[in-house]
Amino acid sequence: MRRKRRVEITIETSRLVVRRSSQRLTWCAQCATHVQSVTLQDAAALIGVETSSLCTQIEAGEYHFLEEARSGPICLNSLFVSIDKQNHD
Repeated sequence: MRRKRRVEITIETSRLVVRRSSQRLTWCAQCATHVQSVTLQDAAALIGVETSSLCTQIEAGEYHFLEEARSGPICLNSLFVSIDKQNHD
């Protein structure tokens, strides 16, 4: 009897998003430096989640808000750190 041979193929992908903006740098207290910022909608698109899911992650402290009201721009550095952690886990 012939044995069937099973072949499993794993494909790793990555995504590069280039975002050009004329925004000024904003101070991030958590990073202790000036950073670029993104809106909630742009941040959700960058990490590939719905805005509601991103809000949950923000409330958990995974990302840095740049305004006290917790509704302003999000620190782009904190997004990159999170993406890097996900890629290495």
